[in-house]
Amino acid sequence: MNTLQAVEQMSMIPRRGPGRPKQSEEVNLARKEEILKAATELFARQGYRNADLQVVADELGIGKGTIYRAFPTKQELFFAAVDRGLQRLRDHIAVKAIGEADLVRRIYIVISEYLGFFDENEALIELFLLERSEFRDREKSTYFQHRDRNIGEWKRMLKELVEAGRLRSVSVDAISDAMTDMLYGAVFTQYFAREKRTLKSRTDEIVDIFFNGVLSDSEKDKARVISLSA
Repeated sequence: MNTLQAVEQMSMIPRRGPGRPKQSEEVNLARKEEILKAATELFARQGYRNADLQVVADELGIGKGTIYRAFPTKQELFFAAVDRGLQRLRDHIAVKAIGEADLVRRIYIVISEYLGFFDENEALIELFLLERSEFRDREKSTYFQHRDRNIGEWKRMLKELVEAGRLRSVSVDAISDAMTDMLYGAVFTQYFAREKRTLKSRTDEIVDIFFNGVLSDSEKDKARVISLSA
């Protein structure tokens, strides 16, 4: 082997830069994702207090210490699992809705994909319930923290539709609160009722009732008169 060949072979050997950890950031993130996915299912099955993290370690073929190096406490792991679920929800909706220019159609997609996500991720609903029961002293649950951080884009779309005359001139905050409350309630109603139909299959009726209402045009006029005279 000549000198040039030797140099070429050496250049193909991956080298760790100064101060670079032995495990790449990608590997660490992938391992955390595996832990969070397994922990989500465990908490949903066994509850928070009864969940034994050794089950997660055994399932993934890792030591329990590996879990605690990534998430120092069981509580931190739990909240990270809830946070992961909500970030996945946000990313899922963003991917589905990003190419739609018409705002009404985009809102329809957002609603449909929000509902459909929970059809496929019932374990996350269990985590919402556990968070409420186990950490009642929290000022605001993880779900509503996420909602408050991400509601701006939703309200921006509604504001544009009101300004364009496509929605009634009603407070954007009122519209937003009513719709998000309806969707959040639909998730839990469906989950507790254990209906055979999917949440996503309810998209059309929810959108229709919310945007068009249930009163006939003549009754809407009557209701408006009553409201104004009250």
